[in-house]
Amino acid sequence: MNQSQNFQPLISDYRNYTFVAWLDISGFKELMKKRNQAWLALHHLYNQGFNSIKHHNDRSELKIVGIFFSDSAVIFPRLEETNNYVTAFESLLNIIKNINIDMVEQNWMLTTTIAYGDMEYRDRIEVSNIRKNQVIGNAYITAVMAQEHEPKIIPGQCRIIIDDFPLQLKNSIKDMNYEFIKKRNNFDVKDDYYYFYWALDNSNDYNSFERVYLEIKNQYDEKINNLKNEMYVKYAKILKNRNYRLTEPSSEAGVLNSRSDEI
Repeated sequence: MNQSQNFQPLISDYRNYTFVAWLDISGFKELMKKRNQAWLALHHLYNQGFNSIKHHNDRSELKIVGIFFSDSAVIFPRLEETNNYVTAFESLLNIIKNINIDMVEQNWMLTTTIAYGDMEYRDRIEVSNIRKNQVIGNAYITAVMAQEHEPKIIPGQCRIIIDDFPLQLKNSIKDMNYEFIKKRNNFDVKDDYYYFYWALDNSNDYNSFERVYLEIKNQYDEKINNLKNEMYVKYAKILKNRNYRLTEPSSEAGVLNSRSDEI
């Protein structure tokens, strides 16, 4: 028997048009300076990602795939012609929300981008006993590159690039039919992207949530290199407490009235 036959692919090959989410752990380079913290963050991301995807796949005919490596992950529905792309998109959003909520409960944040387009995954064996996974496609590239576009994505955000979305879904998002998907152009922010506000339970919190985020960003913009960790902590506190009320004017700008102690 050829040794390569001993390998059974964990994920079968896939090629089609689908939604692709790219996520990674914010501030992971800083975490690496504290080896135990970096390991714990990776362990939690991998486990929560596995559990969220398994929970979905055990209950749905539409399967979601997650490929986790280093401090990042690629997550996509195995969208076929028989599947409903709206269901696939909403299922992906639900998994992204669950992973983000669980990570922020442990005081770690993610940045996430979602795109639509062609996606190809191949499970390959380059040489005997060595496996290499190949992930290619416009959707994957778009999702990865969108994290670098201006304005720079903020920890906790989920950016959605709708340019190549199926027309009906794209129009539905533009028509504000998704309660927690919005643009950020109410706050003099030059930003043409849509965002999934996974941390909100009530869309009425949107304005106060954005004001708090912007106040913190403006407060630290000039000192970002020295106070990056402090800004990170305040972002995490907002998302963890899910309470977006602004403080009194006499209080420190950008710090919300918390329901719990400082993280």
